[in-house]
Amino acid sequence: MISCPNCGAPLREGERFCIRCGAPVRSTRTRSINISLSRRDARRGCTRLLRYPGAPAPIKVRLPRNVRSGAQLYLNDVPFLTGEGDTVQGALRICISVKKRRVLPFLLALLVLLSAGAAAYFRLPELSLPIPERLAAIFETTESEPTPLVLPTHPPEPTPTPYVSPLRPLQQEAAALIPNFELRYFLMELDDRLLENFIALYTAVAEFQPECSFPQQLSRQELANLMLLLSYECPELLQFSAATEMSYLVDDEGRVLSVMPELCLSREERNEQYRLCAKAATELAMSVQGLSQTEKELAAYNYITSHCFYDFDAPYSASAYGALVAGRAKCDGISLAMKWLCEEMGISCMVISGTESADQVGHAWNIICIDGTYYDLDVTNDVPSEDRNIPYYGAFNVSRHWIRDRYTQHVSFSGFMILPGSESMSMSHHARSGSFVSSGEDYEARFFSLLDNTADGDAVYIQFESEAQYWEFIGGINELMGRWEGGARGSFNYALSHLDEFQVCRVLVSFI
Repeated sequence: MISCPNCGAPLREGERFCIRCGAPVRSTRTRSINISLSRRDARRGCTRLLRYPGAPAPIKVRLPRNVRSGAQLYLNDVPFLTGEGDTVQGALRICISVKKRRVLPFLLALLVLLSAGAAAYFRLPELSLPIPERLAAIFETTESEPTPLVLPTHPPEPTPTPYVSPLRPLQQEAAALIPNFELRYFLMELDDRLLENFIALYTAVAEFQPECSFPQQLSRQELANLMLLLSYECPELLQFSAATEMSYLVDDEGRVLSVMPELCLSREERNEQYRLCAKAATELAMSVQGLSQTEKELAAYNYITSHCFYDFDAPYSASAYGALVAGRAKCDGISLAMKWLCEEMGISCMVISGTESADQVGHAWNIICIDGTYYDLDVTNDVPSEDRNIPYYGAFNVSRHWIRDRYTQHVSFSGFMILPGSESMSMSHHARSGSFVSSGEDYEARFFSLLDNTADGDAVYIQFESEAQYWEFIGGINELMGRWEGGARGSFNYALSHLDEFQVCRVLVSFI
């Protein structure tokens, strides 16, 4: 028997929509968006421009009349971007909330106004008079000036804040359990069925339980994705790694009933490592208070690249502890450490991984949200290693193609969730520094300008979008330096080094 993934109602084979809730059944992708409507718009209907997660572009939607708070509307054949950038069709679930009519504050204000006006108009005399005389005094006419009506003063209404979609009840439960839950993009994207299973899994690992039973139906592939989420979205669970083995039980239909995760640390070891990691993150966050998100990100980047050495075989190399405390880690641990630092500073950051198709080399890096835009970020690229000790900033806030196009195989969460990312290189480190050369651009004038503004003994960096121009620059560096007019300042030596992976050249000039 097939059941609806949204409400659990039984379905017949071949049905496309649930007869109970109307949710699409056969669509491989269903995304949700929350919309707040005024009572007038909900009653009369309105048009909204929707920017939903994974949308290649906003879409205009005409909402029907007489919708109620809590209603869910479905749009079919809506375009979504996959993790590889392809456009697929899916369903969009629109969750409606209608703002409540604020009657009580209005009534209170009206009562205060009426009572103040009555008191000012009637000017009641002393209550020591007998009742008949008091009544006569009320209606007695006098020639004195009437007391002016004094209206009560109220503070100005505060400026309304933008509407923020409230957490669903299950998300509120998760937020009480998981630190920085609302900053964790992938966890916020889970529907209630998967989130309930994830909460059970998180609780079992956090409390060092030997087995976790799942409250909702779960497939083997979904279990693998949740285990990867547990490793990549929750760096505080230092006792768990997706690389460790796991055993699980399934029923006759192949649904996962429970899992027995293998933990790599005891409770005491985990608590001590957590204390040291949290201390490092807290101290860094305190030191950057008041800075912009970009400045905070750069502080975290420089902290890791100056405190960590790349070591694939070091103990705890795949853990944030390896990068933040032990000082030796590989790409997994470095990316988790960057995520931990960013979240401590209030910045949303996630970890993804992929495999290079040519030689099947795997790699992990970050996606970070800076001022509302998602960029790819590879901290490992500038962590000192036996091969290199020079920072190039070649993959700092780059487009989603810059790193992902190299590691296209087995990209984590591809097909399970939409990976956000920018299409532009305009906010990368070299673009912001004026040292990024777009494809087809004449780079000679830009390079000479960088050289002219460089002091003796400093290095000039230049990054190329085009691989052909990158190799052309390297092959013609002698001729370029011969044409540079900086030679008028005296004889000089120069040294060229380059990072082929992200097409960055470094030229160090020293005058004799």
